Amino acid sequence: MLYTVCGIAVVSFAIFGIIDFYKFLSLALFSPKINNSAIIVPIGKDSNQTEFLVRSAIAKTRWLNLSKNQQIICLDCGMNDESKQICRYLCEKYPFISIKTADELKEYFLSV
Repeated sequence: MLYTVCGIAVVSFAIFGIIDFYKFLSLALFSPKINNSAIIVPIGKDSNQTEFLVRSAIAKTRWLNLSKNQQIICLDCGMNDESKQICRYLCEKYPFISIKTADELKEYFLSV
């Protein structure tokens, strides 16, 4: 019984390792080489979706290994206090996230 459980665990870890290696290899060979880019996440008054939206952008950035070259911009489209607090917390935790208003975003893209 113990050998069966150990065998299943070893096979499972081997499968996960093969999948992770395939992900790494396919991203290294076929992903576009992006110098600088930004994901803009518009955030309004609904604070229920704020953390989900920003964390999904973080996950995409990390999945593609772009965190050094990519910036996530939380666009303030009438954020309430709870949404601002969530975004500020994520900005402190991840250095590639920032909060900008529409005017600041316009200036940012004109300066780049």
